[in-house]
Amino acid sequence: MKKLKLDCGLQEYKLGAGVLRFNPSDPNLYARFLEAARQLPQLEQQLVEAAKTQEGSTEGLMTLLSQADSRMKTLLNDVFRGNDFDMLLEGVNLLAVADNGERVVTNLLQTLEPVLREGAEEFAQAQTDAAVQKARQRRGQV
Repeated sequence: MKKLKLDCGLQEYKLGAGVLRFNPSDPNLYARFLEAARQLPQLEQQLVEAAKTQEGSTEGLMTLLSQADSRMKTLLNDVFRGNDFDMLLEGVNLLAVADNGERVVTNLLQTLEPVLREGAEEFAQAQTDAAVQKARQRRGQV
């Protein structure tokens, strides 16, 4: 069988117990990331509402936290396709509080956001440069 080699711009980042792979300049990834950032507060609100029904039930609350973590990781796995955030984070619940007092999900998003923003800016700059070059070629300038 012949094999095709395609450079998709994937970069690797050590994260937790593994390697997170993605192309930071992929506009589809950035769009999925922004959509996920909008969905996470909705998931949190659903958790808060469901927790109200679990008054005094530690077991029920832990189940809700586990379900919310699973939904959040599924969302992240969809954003960063081909990655497994449960494995990368060694099973740590995204709603757990880290040493800095922030939830793990907050720390994760704050860590990823500048990489994605920079990638989106690189993509936009490359598109701008290509458009300028094309315009110069049409005008006979090189």
